[in-house]
Order: sequence, then structure tokens, then C-alpha cells
Amino acid sequence: MQTQSISTRFNLTLAIIVALIMLFFAGAAIHFTGQRNSEALDEKLDNYINISRVGLEAPMWNFDFPIVEGYLDSLVLDKSIVFAGVTSTDGSEIVREMSDSQGIDFRTVSEGPDFSVREGTIIHDGNEIGIIRLVASREALRREILTNTVAIGIVTLLVLSTITLASVLISRRYIVKPLADLQKSASAIGAGNLETPIKLTAKDEIGQLAGSFSVMRESIRQLIEELRNANETLEARVVERTSEVTAARQKLVDAIGSTSEGFAFFNADDTLILHNDQYLRLLYGDSNVDVAPGMSFEEILRLGIRDELIDVEAGDPEEFIQKRLELHRNPVSSILQKRGKGKWIQISETKTSDGGTVAVFSDVSELKLRETELTEKTVMLENLSNQLAKYLSPQIYASIFEGTNEVKLAANRKKLTVFFSDIEGFTETAERMESEELTSLLNNYLTEMSKIAIDHGATIDKYVGDAIVIFFGDPDSNGIKEDALACAKMAIAMSERMTELQDQWRKAGILEPLKCRIGIHTDYCTVGNFGSESRMDYTIIGRGVNTAARLESAAEPGQILVSYATHAHISDEIPCESRGKIEVKGIPYPIEVFEVSTSQVPAQRPALDKSSPKKLTLDVDALTDTERKKFVGLVEALLSDLSKDGEGGEGDAARKS
Repeated sequence: MQTQSISTRFNLTLAIIVALIMLFFAGAAIHFTGQRNSEALDEKLDNYINISRVGLEAPMWNFDFPIVEGYLDSLVLDKSIVFAGVTSTDGSEIVREMSDSQGIDFRTVSEGPDFSVREGTIIHDGNEIGIIRLVASREALRREILTNTVAIGIVTLLVLSTITLASVLISRRYIVKPLADLQKSASAIGAGNLETPIKLTAKDEIGQLAGSFSVMRESIRQLIEELRNANETLEARVVERTSEVTAARQKLVDAIGSTSEGFAFFNADDTLILHNDQYLRLLYGDSNVDVAPGMSFEEILRLGIRDELIDVEAGDPEEFIQKRLELHRNPVSSILQKRGKGKWIQISETKTSDGGTVAVFSDVSELKLRETELTEKTVMLENLSNQLAKYLSPQIYASIFEGTNEVKLAANRKKLTVFFSDIEGFTETAERMESEELTSLLNNYLTEMSKIAIDHGATIDKYVGDAIVIFFGDPDSNGIKEDALACAKMAIAMSERMTELQDQWRKAGILEPLKCRIGIHTDYCTVGNFGSESRMDYTIIGRGVNTAARLESAAEPGQILVSYATHAHISDEIPCESRGKIEVKGIPYPIEVFEVSTSQVPAQRPALDKSSPKKLTLDVDALTDTERKKFVGLVEALLSDLSKDGEGGEGDAARKS
């Protein structure tokens, strides 16, 4: 880049400033002179018009046109007036204009940059008698302005030239020459000659700058000397630290080489920088794969796939490579990689602050083998557990495996609702059936009843042949009343399902469909694990159990009998009918029993209209056993209402009907 001296830039800047000043003054002179002269011309025309209106009033009134002509001749003697004309009201016109008008019709010319136009009305006794029109040329005005501008420019140029010459001489003496001397000294010092003297002794700013430069030169000399000494010290320290780093690196290499884990370090470009022998042994075993620092991670990966050392699980090798590269570049956790038959490598990768990757490889084949064995044993135990669960009630099974019920010989007393059921005439039916048919029938019955029991939250205690023992209130309980209600609803559901099963069995060829008897009692029982340390059973014992069993024995086929203790809890929701007190074996006092109605009887039955006889028509043969049973319950309930509401004779008649 070409440089300019201060003198050249100073002179050029000064010339530009002088030119701008001359242009400014010339413009100002033209503006103000032109404005002043224009105002003077306009003022002169206005005066001529005013004087002419007065001076021409009498001649125009008397039609003394020679006087008017003489007056106009006097006006055009002014070189700025190029046209003077008077027009009377009768159309007479007197015109005087300069001879060099160049064919311009001044009668129609208007105000503009070239001409100034004025018109005035001549009035006599309030009447208009004529119009005077004057046109002045601005050409003379412009010539005068140009003359004044040239004069001002010449004077300005002379003054500014004098100032410029004086400024150049002064700048060369006090600015340019001292700065040139300072620049020479600075160039020598910049070239490395710090002994170059600076001889400026002026007291001005440049002299102060030269003094500061001398101080800076001395400081630089001292700094260079200090840097030279520091450099020598630094070189000695670098040699020392290099030796220490080399020793530390060797220790790191020895430590990495002695570890049982595979180690590899890749830089930010995924190039292998450092690895130990175990890295190669774990990944490539005894193969001839040539892996060395300087290879990229992708190259090493492709070598392993090429020699079938990495199991891609019969997938697309390219897809496997892309997934592995993604995990390598964005590691989130350890990954397992299968390398050959029965060999598993755990790879843990971590990013360093500079973008590199540290990878640690561990042989987890033994752990993977143990994990597989453990998984197989776990599956086996789960299958065994599922098999054993069929020998326990779901609640008991869940409490044992959840840890809420400890398997030990222990029991406690609780108020439970106990359920007993068996099949009427099962022994005779069994004698008439083959064992396979009997087994299928019994299993079908017990399966259906067990589903209903589990759906109602019951604890199935045991199956004794065709008999089922169930209880509510342990290990889970919703309260004594809710447990009793759940047990009664379960018994009703079983009775209804039994009716449906009878239809199925009848169609299957069983002549006498099975019917069950049910007994329910609510009382305190002892519940828990009974037996020995090697063989125990979770069951219930006590008077309440015996009472429920006796109620079941006393029930008729298809009947559900409950004790008063159970009836007290369920009577609000489930209709029951008293069957009086009965004597049962093993209990020294009579027990008041109630029969649960298995039909869905409305809460409010419609009242009978006794004013007219009623007729009920029913096709009994078209009813199923379930519909027939529900209808019997409804009729019995209606007869009971009639006997209570009617008088003696009417009640007897109703019962007879």
C-alpha cells in the first residue's frame, strides 16, 4: 500500500479547505447580491407604477397622448425597462419598448426568472381610464451580480493563498521536519537498532512525544533482556517437564498394559491413539487382524466384521456399523457386544473434554452365562410357582409372595363368614357314571363355583370331594357386614349358575341333574397355619365352622340356609325367609335359620286390586328351571303379602288360589 507524507496530506487538505471556502463565499456573494438587486429592481418598478398612475391621470383624461408618449419615452431611458405601455378604456394603446427586444411580445410576457412585470390602473374621479404596464429585464441584474462575484472571488483567492502559503511554511518548520526526524529514529529502532539516538529537543507536543518514545525504547531494551533470561529458564523447564511427562506417560502405558480390562483412546477425529494388549486380545483373540494407532474407529470395526469376529446377529452389516458408530460418537451407557460363540464384551465409552473417546472393554462372558442360567432358573421357578398357586387360594398365595403373611405355624381369632356347600346325591350319581365322566363333571362344577368365589373376593379353604369350604374376612376383609353380604351374593350367584349347569348336564345325558345345598354362618373362628414344620395347611377351625357345616347338612337341595348372625348383616339388601329353629348335631341349643331367596324380587311389589277377580295364565312347560324358580319365589312373596294385608277369609282364599 502506497503511503503519503504528512506534508502532502496537509497541503492537499488545505487546498480542499481553501476551495470550499471560496465556493462558500462566492455562493454567498451571488445569493445576497442577487437578492438585494432583485429587491431593488422590484422596488423601482413599484415606484414607477405609483408615480405613473398619478402623472398620467390628467393626460389620459384629456386624451393628451403626446404627453403620455413623452412620459413613456422617459421611462424606457432606464436600461432595465424594456417595455412601457398604456392602454385606455376605449382601446387606444401607446407602447414604448427597447429597440433590441428581439421580437418579444411584452404585452403578454409574465413574471419569471427573465422579466419582472408590474401593472397599475389609472383612475380619475373613481373611474378607471387606463392601465399602465411596465416590463423590466433581469439580464442587466445578472451581469451586475457576475461582476460583483468575480471581484469577491479574486479578493478571496488572494487572501486565502496568502494564508495557505504561510500555513505550509509554518507546518514544514514545526511539524513536518520534526516528525520526519522522529520517523527515521523509529524506523531504526524498529529494525532492531535500539541504540539509535532521538535528538528532538523541542518543548512542544512533538518534543514530548520524542521523550516518551525514548523512554519506551529504554523499556523495550530492558524487556528484551528479561525475555532472553526467561527464555533460557523456560527452555530448561521444558526439558525437565518433558522428561517428567515422558516418565508419567510410560507409567500410564505400563498401568494400562497391566490391567485385565481392554483400554483404547481415540482422539476427536476418531483415530486410535493408544491401546493396550488386552484390547486386542478381547476384541480379536488370536486372529491376524492388524490394528495399530492411527487407524480410525470405523476401520477397526469393519476389520472385525470382515473376519466374522463380531456377531451382527444375521442383520445388515452396514446398518450394524452405522448404529455402532452412533453409539461410539454419542455414548450414553455401557453396551454388550457378542463376539463369536459364547463370548460377550461389555464396552464402556466416555467422551473427554477435547472431544476424544476413552473406551474400556471387559470380558463378561462368564457373567452372561450365569445370567442365562439364572434366567432359565427364574422361568422354571415362575412356572413352578404358577403350578403351586393352584393349590392355594389366590389371597393366601398373594400374601405369601408379597411377604405380608409369614409361612409359620401360627393362628389368630377373627370374625369370619363361613360357607359350606355339597352336591345332593353325589354318591349315587358317582356310582352310575364312569370315572372319566365323573371326573369331568366334578371338575366342571368346581371350576365354575371357584370362578364365582374368586370374583366375590372369597378365600377358598378346601375341596372335600364334591364339598367346598369357603370363608370371608381373612386374609383380606372389607368389614364383617360387607363380608357377609359378599358371601350371600356369592351363594346366590352359585345357585343361579348351578341352575344353568343343570340344563347343560341334562343335554349331556345326565338324567338326574346335580343340586347343591349351601350353609352360611358368621362367627368367631381360629384362622392360620396348622400342621407341622414340614407340612402345613392354611385353614379355619372352631365352632363357627361346625355350625356352617351343620346348616349345609340341614338344607334341602337347591336351598341356601343362613344363621341369624349372618341374616342380621344381609337382611337390608337380600330377602330372606325365616325357617324357624332347628336342632343340629353337635350344638346343644336350637339354631334359628333363614332361607335366602335366590329370585330377584322387586323391593316394592304392586298392590292387588281386590275389587275384581284376577286371573293368572302361565305356560309352565315353556319356562326354564331358572325362570321357574324365580317365578315360584315371586308367587310365594305375593301370597305372603296377601295373607298379611287381607282378612282371615280373604287370606285363606288367596293362599288357596
